[in-house]
Amino acid sequence: MRPYALLQLVSVGAILLWLRALDRSGWRWSAALATTLAFGVFTHIGVLLLVPPMVLLTWARGGPRARAPMVALLSIAVPFAVFLAMNMAFSVTTKGAATGPSFIGDHLLDLRRLLSPQLDAWRWLFPRSATRELLPPLLGAAAGVLVARRVLAPHPSRFGTLVTLALYTFPVVVVSCFTSDAQPRYLLHVQPLTWLLAGQALEELLRVRVPAAERIAARTLALSALVIVSAHLFDGLYARFARPEVDPSYQAALTWVAARQQTGEPVLSAMTAVAWLAPVPLADVRFLAGPEGGERALRYTRPGPDDARVDYWAGVPAVASTRALCAILDAHPGAWMVADAERLGAEWAFAGSFAKVILGSSELVYVGTDGGRVYRSHPRAAWTPSALAACEG
Repeated sequence: MRPYALLQLVSVGAILLWLRALDRSGWRWSAALATTLAFGVFTHIGVLLLVPPMVLLTWARGGPRARAPMVALLSIAVPFAVFLAMNMAFSVTTKGAATGPSFIGDHLLDLRRLLSPQLDAWRWLFPRSATRELLPPLLGAAAGVLVARRVLAPHPSRFGTLVTLALYTFPVVVVSCFTSDAQPRYLLHVQPLTWLLAGQALEELLRVRVPAAERIAARTLALSALVIVSAHLFDGLYARFARPEVDPSYQAALTWVAARQQTGEPVLSAMTAVAWLAPVPLADVRFLAGPEGGERALRYTRPGPDDARVDYWAGVPAVASTRALCAILDAHPGAWMVADAERLGAEWAFAGSFAKVILGSSELVYVGTDGGRVYRSHPRAAWTPSALAACEG
């Protein structure tokens, strides 16, 4: 359901169209570039991270052929303005309240991060392989080789190298310096450039013209790096197929509930996008947002009909306070709740009174292999003292 795979495709396509527009006269390729960027804005605003280095490199390239690509790049301001206007009109924000330009993810922007930048989002792009710790320093060394051999010294591939370095490093720096709680998926659209960067450095090391002893050393380093990169790719792919589930998924749990739920019984799910796809009547689904004032209740709900809070994904009613959770479980003994161990114990999700009510008012009736757990609520008389205290608190 997330747009990051499509964002990656759009980003790579935009880069290729931009390079083609720089090399060809006329407006055809630039028009295709502008269209692709506009589509990218409504896919994920991460595509904007590619535009500043593209603009700078287009300006540096100069010449009459640069005019059309520059116009195409700057035209992204139009779809972005429409995007912001639409989000403001529908009060779409994850800050808790829309005050000015807003969109999902606006809570991540944090200028204070500049004082303590974190590269974790970039480093975490290389998990699930035995060589994951070697990739970040290897790529740093590759960038150093390219700067020393192609950027600082005249080289026929200088502009192509600048393209790779700029389009790769700028998004990494922005995400590291200006976002809080950065996740590796925010850089997934520039991940293909990782291998282009490594390939260009390997090519340079293999072609270096130095005395025999130094040439052997350079080629040994290049081949060692190639082995590390290849091991990472194959090991990572194997890990992906061996364990495809990364985060908890509720598909199995909700399918299990659908086979047993009676019409009208509420199904309270911590993730509603999956409920929308599962065979559970959407009219019975409620979003387990979390306690009032909590991160999930603030970020992942929006005003619905009659100003009642609904979730972003399926538009179903949100249970956005402990009091509301107690009320629905009290009114509907036998209600189904679908959650996972991570959210039940996490401060950003349900930890505290909300989790006490879920666990103390129900019994665990199903544990899925994908991490989803199903709880069936009891009548109020059978609730634990901790659940009753949380409801009365």
